Amino acid sequence: MELPRASKIILIVSAVLVAGVVCDALFIPPSVKLHRALRLNLFWSKAVRRLDRSPLQSVEYTVEKGDVLWNLSSRLGINIDTLYSFNEIKKAHEIFPGQKLRIPMIDGLLYRVSNHESLDSIASNHNVSRGAIRFYNQLPSDGALTDSMLLFLPGATYSLDERLARFGAELMSPLSGGTFRFTGFYGWRVHPISHAREFHRGIDLGAAPGTTVFAAQSGTVIFATVDFGYGQVIGIQHRSRLTTRYAHLSRMYVRSGQKVAAQQAIGAVGQTGRATGPHLHFEVTRDGVLIDPREVTSFQ
Repeated sequence: MELPRASKIILIVSAVLVAGVVCDALFIPPSVKLHRALRLNLFWSKAVRRLDRSPLQSVEYTVEKGDVLWNLSSRLGINIDTLYSFNEIKKAHEIFPGQKLRIPMIDGLLYRVSNHESLDSIASNHNVSRGAIRFYNQLPSDGALTDSMLLFLPGATYSLDERLARFGAELMSPLSGGTFRFTGFYGWRVHPISHAREFHRGIDLGAAPGTTVFAAQSGTVIFATVDFGYGQVIGIQHRSRLTTRYAHLSRMYVRSGQKVAAQQAIGAVGQTGRATGPHLHFEVTRDGVLIDPREVTSFQ
């Protein structure tokens, strides 16, 4: 017996909805779901104007294995300063699976008021309008503040010195923010080519071939050469007792003995040496001892 047309339509629509729910659960990355939630939050915050609704909306994200702040910042389109301050993180490289992070719908800094600070001085020092601070924090018309009060400063970012100090960083990112993704981390792993368990001496930053590589700090080039495993590789000695190495380059713009400035272009991302794809292999040593680059580098 053939089903009525209306019943067929209901069955088809139901099947499509079920398939959509299953696909959403199994195949949609958490970062995409979070973007969707942020867009919905932004929509409703504009559409619904109620006195009891806070203008600063946020969603919750559960940290997954392999997540680092710099990756999340790039994937979610949220400034790393915002992630760091909004969640009052103590060490930028030590987030852990299962940790709950709050993701606000706009960039900005969570700021604790010091004694005798005024709304005008805070607005001026962080280049944020007085009205925007009042609006997002629902302050009274007189803008009165109390000591140790927490304020959200929309659009504000850390200065370079603040970022390095807060992130415990001594080095700047060798690649510009948004041009790379983390594809390999420091420590023991199964090598993608030899399939043997080996110690990975640095971190891998996947990027398009030709992406500019920058010196992470000022210093002196101690070698710019070709090595079987590293391919075209540059080493720089810095005054802070740190040495950095940049490997698998397609081009090298500096030579041994040359002085370089922080963030000076020194080469380009490639796939030379033992590499399965275009990326920058970045190593750091302190007094000749290898350390995890994430402990001393601001990847922003």
